[in-house]
Amino acid sequence: MTVIDSPRLATAEIQTCTYNLFRNRQRPQLVCAVPEDRPVPGFVLAER
Repeated sequence: MTVIDSPRLATAEIQTCTYNLFRNRQRPQLVCAVPEDRPVPGFVLAER
């Protein structure tokens, strides 16, 4: 998993969020990042 700093924070406090990354099989340059604590969107699950 990749850890990415949350860009919406405007304060000096640093928080991180862990994302699950999903790559499109037909277009491998297309990546969907879903926060670990959120459900995976249906369009990502449909590729399996």
